[in-house]
Amino acid sequence: MPVNNFRMYEYKADSKAVFGKSFVNPEYRRYELRRVWEVDAKIKPEYRHLAAHRIYYIDEDSVNIVTATDFDVQGKVWKLLEGYQVPAWEIGGTCVHAPILMWDLQGGRYVVDWMSIGGGKDIKWIKESDPEAKAPWMKPDFYTPETLRSLSER
Repeated sequence: MPVNNFRMYEYKADSKAVFGKSFVNPEYRRYELRRVWEVDAKIKPEYRHLAAHRIYYIDEDSVNIVTATDFDVQGKVWKLLEGYQVPAWEIGGTCVHAPILMWDLQGGRYVVDWMSIGGGKDIKWIKESDPEAKAPWMKPDFYTPETLRSLSER
């Protein structure tokens, strides 16, 4: 399982050295043998979805979904997903994963989200006692259709 991936959080790293055209540099990824819960999820027959079948792998210690495998409607492996978790000591030692990688095996490409590599700025974890936690965008009632309309331009 991808765990303790501190190198995937190196905001000063050169993104071109980490992300190749069709691969992520293995020097930046770390894996450990871990106990996981496997959740085999299949869509109900009366429903449709692009990923008709997905297997989640949940780290037993952190209870985070750290990897998943998507299958297409023909039952072929389609996508692999990884979350690069690290302990966030500044918010109490919980394991979090900001960077997420999704491999589209059939399309021959990948996408990375929530990545700080190459951004020049470190990730800041916010806990309830931090002043930033009182910002409007940190409250659940901020995420409503009314708020979106008020912030949007036409």
